[in-house]
Amino acid sequence: IPLLSRIVLGAAFFFSGWYHCFSMATFTPSQKEQIKEMQATGPDSSSTKLVRWQWDGVVDAAKSQAEDSNKEAAKKVDDDKPADTSATSEDGTRAVYKIALDLHYWGIQKGAVPLAWGIAVFEVVAGALVLLGLFTRIWGFLLAVLIGGAFTLTSVQQNEMFQMNPFHWRADSMLYYEMFFQAAAFVLALGLFMVGPGILSLDSLVFGRNKEQPAAKPAASA
Repeated sequence: IPLLSRIVLGAAFFFSGWYHCFSMATFTPSQKEQIKEMQATGPDSSSTKLVRWQWDGVVDAAKSQAEDSNKEAAKKVDDDKPADTSATSEDGTRAVYKIALDLHYWGIQKGAVPLAWGIAVFEVVAGALVLLGLFTRIWGFLLAVLIGGAFTLTSVQQNEMFQMNPFHWRADSMLYYEMFFQAAAFVLALGLFMVGPGILSLDSLVFGRNKEQPAAKPAASA
């Protein structure tokens, strides 16, 4: 069971961190404006700027909706024309800014970008070492803390899952799966912290040899 827990948890965090560090992502126009503000102002962003970003997002959404409604008739007579994918194409913005935007939403307005990079790199390192089974208990504890914090900020506060009737959780599949994935990952991380890496781990290979062997019993004298 510890080996299977390491494979599942390590792979989940390694590929997540790799995506955030090295992949490009798509963002809405309002999100791009927020990213530009973060890049321009650095860690000295103020709460008033965050409010302005949110208001800009509302304005952009209203403008976009109006433009879509005005062009709907023209699109009906031009169905054979290929769709414009420029709004959803990758524009060279790294996926790590998804974490930075979440941190801003949760109220972390100073140093969101460096902290986002730290989380992304932590995911890669922790995922790789959990897969290899090196310092498993330490990484299990740190991952449990990270997952517990994410569970509190998203499922508890942002999505307000525990203010809903539990029998209605399944109505929103995305929030339902997110909550239980976080809960399951927390249990796996906590289990690795308490139980250890199990078989086929570098911990057993490196530190197993240092364990003192039980002393042999002296032979009984005649």
